[in-house]
Amino acid sequence: MYCYCCNQNYAGLFSSLCDPCHKIRHLQSVYGVDRVLEVLQNVLVRDHSKQTLKIDAELKKEKVEIEKKIACIVTRSAKNS
Repeated sequence: MYCYCCNQNYAGLFSSLCDPCHKIRHLQSVYGVDRVLEVLQNVLVRDHSKQTLKIDAELKKEKVEIEKKIACIVTRSAKNS
C-alpha cells in the first residue's frame, strides 16, 4: 500500500503514511499546520526580490572569478615581456 500523502513511498500494511510523511504530520501536530507551511514557504520558496538578490550575488561571484583570471593572465604576460 502506498503512502496516502505522497503516493510514492510504501507505507506498510498497518499505516497510511510512510516514515517521511509521518514525520511531517508529527511536526504539524506539534507546531501547527500554519507554522509548518510558513517555515516551508520561507525556506523553500523564494519571492521575486529574494530571487533578484540571489541572482545578483551569483553574478558578483562570477565577476570576481573572471577578474581573478584576467589579473593572473595580465601578470603572466607582464612577466614574459
